[in-house]
Amino acid sequence: MIDKSVAKRYAQALFGAAEKAGRADPVLRDLESVEKLIERDSSLLRFLSSPQELDERKEALVEKLFGDRADPLIVRLFLLLLRKGRILHLRDVIAAYRALLEEERGIVAARVVSAVALSDEENRRLRDELRRISEKEIRIEAVVDPKIIGGLVVMMEGRIYDRSVRHELERLREELFAVRVH
Repeated sequence: MIDKSVAKRYAQALFGAAEKAGRADPVLRDLESVEKLIERDSSLLRFLSSPQELDERKEALVEKLFGDRADPLIVRLFLLLLRKGRILHLRDVIAAYRALLEEERGIVAARVVSAVALSDEENRRLRDELRRISEKEIRIEAVVDPKIIGGLVVMMEGRIYDRSVRHELERLREELFAVRVH
């Protein structure tokens, strides 16, 4: 089990350095590119975390893959995580960095679950409505889950707004069972 507080400390250090250098947003974009790369193919993270591989080979690969493409702060983060044996914390560091940047910018993440992918227009209208409710900027994390049948489930700022067909059917079922029949 990975301790999230470790990842948060690395993210705070990275965020501080990126802010000081005026590169907080570009660093996030690079981190998100790395995150997508790892999601598509986990072999990179497996290689970097493998105890069978020499540290020199791991560091050389990081330099080769990211040296000219990513912000130098990210390369230094990778190398530090490798040297400390904490490269498996990378995804959590990225998530914690994103949270720090969004908090600094007044942005709220809203996880939106729908039965089918929402169109750009539906996303825009939903973002506008959530912005009105929260009075903050919104970043939508869209998730498709056909099990909700229809409607939406929105998780934002510790609250759940469940307007799914599945939830409404369950609520109706409970009401029907609660009715006394003579």
